[in-house]
Amino acid sequence: RDLRYIRRMQRTDCRFEVGWQTSFATSDKSEIGRYLDSRNINYRWKDEDYLEYWFNTPVFREYRGEPVWFNQLSECNADFWMYHPSIGEMGYTRETCQSDTAYGDGEPFPKAVRTMVRAAIWQTTELVVMEPGDVIVLDNKLVQHGRMAYQGNRRHLAALAMHAPAAG
Repeated sequence: RDLRYIRRMQRTDCRFEVGWQTSFATSDKSEIGRYLDSRNINYRWKDEDYLEYWFNTPVFREYRGEPVWFNQLSECNADFWMYHPSIGEMGYTRETCQSDTAYGDGEPFPKAVRTMVRAAIWQTTELVVMEPGDVIVLDNKLVQHGRMAYQGNRRHLAALAMHAPAAG
């Protein structure tokens, strides 16, 4: 079954999220509607100030001839936010948090599925302890831009590159 990403945005920015005016760089709701329609993204205005949109995507992607689990089913799910240390300040409920995921037909993922996915992610996680001056090169399709929290000074540089098979 496909994965549905659900995004909810208020009109203006707040401490915990970017509003739809900033995200879409316009206050014209019809312009936003045209943009979302052009990308086959479903949406609705829940009131004058609140936008909700959603789209479906496969949970696996073909990568170098192999199916790869490439999605954010657990990180974008509402319960990820419901356990955030600042949830009291955020004021979210499951129905109003900024992001959620579901099966492609909109059916919520059962807690057992979310738990299984998170357990699989942690069981396949490898920790790399870096020292000053270390450089690491990662294949984002395989590591899904994973990283642990970090405190202190650091310089985080990123570059994107495409793999092109050798001719011949």
